[in-house]
Amino acid sequence: MSTWVWEGGEPSACPLRALQSALGTTVTHTSEGWSLPARGVLCEWMRWCALRVIHLWDCPDGVIRYLQTGDEALRGPANRSAVGGAGHAALAATRHAAWAAEWASRDHEILEAARSAARDAARAEGWAAAKPKSKTRSRSVARTAARDDARDAQARHLEVLLRAQRQLVILDPEFQALRRGGPEERAVLRDIALQREMRELALSLLPRRPEGTDHRDQGSSPSS
Repeated sequence: MSTWVWEGGEPSACPLRALQSALGTTVTHTSEGWSLPARGVLCEWMRWCALRVIHLWDCPDGVIRYLQTGDEALRGPANRSAVGGAGHAALAATRHAAWAAEWASRDHEILEAARSAARDAARAEGWAAAKPKSKTRSRSVARTAARDDARDAQARHLEVLLRAQRQLVILDPEFQALRRGGPEERAVLRDIALQREMRELALSLLPRRPEGTDHRDQGSSPSS
């Protein structure tokens, strides 16, 4: 069984469950014998969580572009736009992602932002699934089921991103640099990942879509 341990935390077969007790941003896969610093992975994962619910609030185009690309030039405007809105759970997930990238400098700040972004995004999906005209019990059941499904998808995608980062660091530096490039460079890296059977790295390089259901497929479970 896969076992994940975040620095200072308790082990778990699920990286998201293990994240709940983490004190640091270095993660170890004990059964496979590797560790990696995962601050950047957590920031990317927060943006993905926020993108899943971005259609639930009136999100400015600049914020969407930031969540899709992680572009440093868009990070500040994204944070200011997100903070200025109401306390909707979907907006809150975006706020955590943008704030963490711009302001968080310590591990505990990144960790708290990541946990909060995931929690708020899952809550937003739960609320969206509860139809207003349904009976109270039906709404509660639908909300709980959607929230649980969201958490499962978040856990799967976090594992994809962690394994993708592990695969990336194995590549030559010239290939690693492609991940920070534009769509063409990322497409080249994705071809390389597919050729080398680096499934999770290839999955992590799929275009990020801001609404609908297509982008959720990027969180599919790794084959290993």
